[in-house]
Amino acid sequence: MPGIGKPSANCAPRSGVWQGLPIHKSGGDGKGAAIWDTKTYGNPGAYAVMQEDGNVVVYGKDGGQGKGGAIWHSDTWR
Repeated sequence: MPGIGKPSANCAPRSGVWQGLPIHKSGGDGKGAAIWDTKTYGNPGAYAVMQEDGNVVVYGKDGGQGKGGAIWHSDTWR
């Protein structure tokens, strides 16, 4: 599918600054505008994980599965 990046089990910001897990509209040059995000910016060290149950979760810096600290989730678990 054009404009969709390669999926990854874990996501962390390239710049070192969490930007809210945005989805960008493809402009053909890879610089499309953000069309959606988790609105979780301002959480240094946050990271996203697709868990084995299918739920995508954004955890704070010290959070994680079994530790708590989720700041957003997709509610798509099965």
